[in-house]
Amino acid sequence: MPNKLRQEASLYLRQHANDPVEWHPWGAEPLALAAEQNKPLFVSIGYSSCHWCHVMAKESFANETTAALMNKLFVNIKVDREQHPEVDAFFMNSIQVMGEGGGWPLSAFCIPNGTPYYMGTYFPPTDRRGMPSFHRTLEEMARVFHEERAGVEENAAAIIIGLENLNTYFKRNEKKPLTSELVILAGKKIVEQSDKVNGGLGGAPKFPSVATLELLRRASQLEFGSDAKEAFLLAAHGMATGGIFDHLGGGFARYSVDEKWTVPHFEKLLSDNAQLLSVMAEALAMTEDNVFRVAIEKTVYWLKSEMAFEKGGFFSGIDADSEGQEGAFYLFSKSEVFDVLGKSRGLMFASAHGVSEQGNFKGNLSVITGRKKPTNVYEQKELEGMRAELLAYRNKRVKPQVDQKQLAAWNALTISGLCRAYQVCGEKEYLDLAIETAHFLKTTMISGTQVYRMSQDGTQVNKEGVLRDYACVTQAMLDLAETMESNEWFQNARALCDSMLEKFYDDEKNVFWVTSSSDELLLSRRPESNQDGSIPAGASIAVDCLVRVGDCLAIDNYLPVIEAYLGSRLPGNQGTALACSSLLSALDGYLHNKVVYVTNGEGASELRQTAWRYGGASVVGEWLESSLSVNKDDSEGKAQAYLCNRGECRLATSKPEELLKMLKE
Repeated sequence: MPNKLRQEASLYLRQHANDPVEWHPWGAEPLALAAEQNKPLFVSIGYSSCHWCHVMAKESFANETTAALMNKLFVNIKVDREQHPEVDAFFMNSIQVMGEGGGWPLSAFCIPNGTPYYMGTYFPPTDRRGMPSFHRTLEEMARVFHEERAGVEENAAAIIIGLENLNTYFKRNEKKPLTSELVILAGKKIVEQSDKVNGGLGGAPKFPSVATLELLRRASQLEFGSDAKEAFLLAAHGMATGGIFDHLGGGFARYSVDEKWTVPHFEKLLSDNAQLLSVMAEALAMTEDNVFRVAIEKTVYWLKSEMAFEKGGFFSGIDADSEGQEGAFYLFSKSEVFDVLGKSRGLMFASAHGVSEQGNFKGNLSVITGRKKPTNVYEQKELEGMRAELLAYRNKRVKPQVDQKQLAAWNALTISGLCRAYQVCGEKEYLDLAIETAHFLKTTMISGTQVYRMSQDGTQVNKEGVLRDYACVTQAMLDLAETMESNEWFQNARALCDSMLEKFYDDEKNVFWVTSSSDELLLSRRPESNQDGSIPAGASIAVDCLVRVGDCLAIDNYLPVIEAYLGSRLPGNQGTALACSSLLSALDGYLHNKVVYVTNGEGASELRQTAWRYGGASVVGEWLESSLSVNKDDSEGKAQAYLCNRGECRLATSKPEELLKMLKE
């Protein structure tokens, strides 16, 4: 018998609709039922493209015996973390309070009001490597709930206290001057912790850590910048040439299971690729290395061919598994390459793309990499043709499932990534795609100054967005406004800034909340936005948007919020710097954000492109209704660029090389 998940919009929940577990979607009903029946809650959080979520589902949730035990002892809730980021944030923070590493599937045993008293991630079906079986854990967690209730309640209360302490951890005890020293020190810390050989933070597993890369990019423009630039480019190059990048079909996988970026965890998420478009564009602007241009081209190809919805916008992700096997769609044996390409051409391809007899994955299979550069133009063209042949062959395989829900924040990040790619590459296709996506968002998931978080089949799912949705959409509108030279998109962004402050900012507590003040809160504590995950914290993006809007309009309306929040929230020690990289980037924006005002006239395009390629500057002009336009004219038909900060503008120049020198000063 199907459970209560069959009619849910989320693919992940529908994937569990035929489990023998009596799953409930997140809501007031299961919490009330747990209180009525005096049962603990079991909350399982995951997402559709998560490999280990599938593993636990097959081993435990599809097992009749295990499901019967779950139904007898618990009220069971299944949560799609992408649909309910506020629920995921609450429980992910809770498991960190317990001193455990987070991840998915996230498994929480809770008292009836939804507060966890014990948590874990994946539980195996039998005792394994020091991990208790899921069956044994279920029995023990139910036993302590009924027989040791005082201790259970104490654990739950301790987690709430721990969440308060966690939020305090991300506050400074005393306000200090807002200086670039914090950005420089954090940049040095990231450089110290970076892999000096392969790039990226730490060892295996290795994640893109886009927020830290953006901080490195910003630090590269300050003192000791060469070290930060080198670390940034090494990470970008490692990803662009490693197996984490799909060299046949384009797009980046979620992360690498090894330190060399060779073997990915094969799921592909829109959010990661959207942000990595910007990373690759920044790296291309710094180096002109064609490897970054190729990564951008192929990622855009992947967006259009695999992720695009016919009515507009992009889907959220692609599964790691197909035919029940992780990575089965992407892997090749050397003999299979020879079968498709022939032996002589196959040898060339195998040598260039890391395909070996023994393989770099299980069972003599290889993840295709791209670390060996072609030696000449002939080899480059030959390899391009071979990649196309293998892609056509691969596309005949059973494809991984696509999660076709569309998320406001992730589509907004894609708009920003496409805009940055256009600014650096000049490919009009990228800008056109960004505009189409923005119009889809505006007609489907935005109503006035209200943002909804999700759409399914082009129909809005009526759930107001969280702070990250609002912040990412605002950022996308600013990026689009500057790239298109559109006052309309800019004014939309400004209106959303005001809406964010009204809905999410508490000026008395100096807090940005994850959820809107009008959102029904079923959690036992309203989560704060205070640290980065795979996407920067919504609060940090919001602050950066406030800085950009205020500087472009030469107004100080938002400065009290910006200065109060940065002054009390910036990390007071380097231990929290990595978790707050995006907030440090917002500080850098507050301190150093440059507005380049370009008048109409001959050479305007070259001046804009110079500012764009430098990166980190807002580029505006006569299209923007702003006091910055006062006393700014072209000179004898030639466009002029004025470099402004907080409304104060320097003498103009019509020469791109002089503008670049001014930007670097």
